[in-house]
Amino acid sequence: MGRRPPSRQQQQTSLAVETPYQGAETTSYTHMIEGDIRPAVGRVHLVRIGDQAGDERDNHILAEMDADANMGAKKLREQSRRGPFKSSTGRSRVMDRSAHVAYRRRLRALEITISRGVTMHEMDTLIGKLGAHRLATHGSFLYFIKGNSRKKLGALDRIDLRKLRDQIEECLDKHRACGLLVQDTQERGTMHKAYSHGMEMKENFRKMHFGSS
Repeated sequence: MGRRPPSRQQQQTSLAVETPYQGAETTSYTHMIEGDIRPAVGRVHLVRIGDQAGDERDNHILAEMDADANMGAKKLREQSRRGPFKSSTGRSRVMDRSAHVAYRRRLRALEITISRGVTMHEMDTLIGKLGAHRLATHGSFLYFIKGNSRKKLGALDRIDLRKLRDQIEECLDKHRACGLLVQDTQERGTMHKAYSHGMEMKENFRKMHFGSS
């Protein structure tokens, strides 16, 4: 007695294939269907969970894949809202970044985030950049951000960079991160320029020994 061909119900799968409208930009994949139904190979475009999933919809692999993608995007948004500048708004640009120090430009302001674990090399670079910045411009003010408080330290060209370095290290003993806000009021200083964050320029800034003990 020969084997009976599978019924139409057996040939159905819990995946439904949607073909996007003509002219849409899509990415197609080759998908092989195996299991209790007839093996088939075809080209598919957009794939969604079919109605046959029923109560198992939340446990479907596509639901998990979609959740993982959303969780990744959510995590990136949460990370961007952390740190001393989490309440900042407007367009910004990352000028330089090391393992524990990040420099971001926002309009006429520079947002510098220093994290616990900062090395002596990173601190030398930071102090060197601040020293070079104040030599190249006038009317810059420095703010120190710790937790939810922001304190104006005064004009950058009047700041004792040795004491500032000690203040940063003392803050990081109690907090995971602290911030420095450099607000230029007249013209953008050195740290607003991309070339000042290059390896050669950073080495030159360190050799100036601004704020070294």
